[in-house]
Amino acid sequence: MIHKGRCLAILAILALFPMDARSERRAAVILETSTTGKLVRMSLGSHQGMNLGDPVLFAAGSKKVAAGRVIRVQDGNSIVVVLEKYGTESPAADSNYDVLFGNPVGESPNLPDFVADRENELDNPTNEKFWTKENDEVSPELDDDNYTPEVAIRPKFPLPRTYSAHNITVGLNMFRNHTLAGENDDVSEGLPSTYTTYNGYSIRYAYTFRSHYWLKMQAPALLSAEFGFGMYTFPHTFPASIRPDPTQDATEVRVIPIQVGLRYLVEVSKLFRLYPYVGYQYNVVSAVNGSLQGLEPLMGGRLVGGGGAVLVMSDTIDTRVEGGSDGVMAGLVVKF
Repeated sequence: MIHKGRCLAILAILALFPMDARSERRAAVILETSTTGKLVRMSLGSHQGMNLGDPVLFAAGSKKVAAGRVIRVQDGNSIVVVLEKYGTESPAADSNYDVLFGNPVGESPNLPDFVADRENELDNPTNEKFWTKENDEVSPELDDDNYTPEVAIRPKFPLPRTYSAHNITVGLNMFRNHTLAGENDDVSEGLPSTYTTYNGYSIRYAYTFRSHYWLKMQAPALLSAEFGFGMYTFPHTFPASIRPDPTQDATEVRVIPIQVGLRYLVEVSKLFRLYPYVGYQYNVVSAVNGSLQGLEPLMGGRLVGGGGAVLVMSDTIDTRVEGGSDGVMAGLVVKF
């Protein structure tokens, strides 16, 4: 927020000097840096035209290093708070830099893209101190009445991306499906309708995007459209009355569940999400020497639903667990 008095002063200067905004480029030496590197003292002061509040750009040749603002000025040196770095390098003590200063923020293409007006003052640094030789006086401590809080600019960084549009999940499953009739069951009165679980695996692809529905105002949310398939196999002995080969005891049954669905992920925190899901699952079933009649309970499609949770592990990896009417899954999610 720019104060009224400051605006009037700027307008008066522009009226008296209707020319391009003042900017200067000089060579400077970094005399010392603070313990965290957020403050630097350089060899340009009021005698060289440095003013309190000037934006400053540090460059090494054609390479931009850092940008900041002057917060204290003396005759032969000044103190700059570093607001943004262009890479990993910070202005280092006893190093030479080309310094561009004095150009207003709104008219300087050399300052960072993420410098903008701010509404609230930052807290004063907490006992920010320079490195000094042993027994030398430590200065300055910028939590006193002489410190001018930063009110004109601040660095604004893009929010970290904790999700990606494309996701592939590889999971271990306990699929829920009907129980087949065994060799000792009487199927004359119909096939059994009880359920059991089968161990298998699944692979799923999901496209995820920010949601504009429902919980958007209360909590960030993601909407994920997912397609996948799985597989599980198990040995089974059919009742003698529906066994194609009476001499064969057991056969291998293979089931491939194909599923499409939607997930609504509510971001409880940056690293943890909860979601309900709904979908449709269709089972493709086959067996060597099996009976079509005996496999009917496993076949066909049905609506499924349930809930799950996602834990963000890194920029590219999540872990995921879910459970519902189709069974239970624990998986590793690769984001790209």
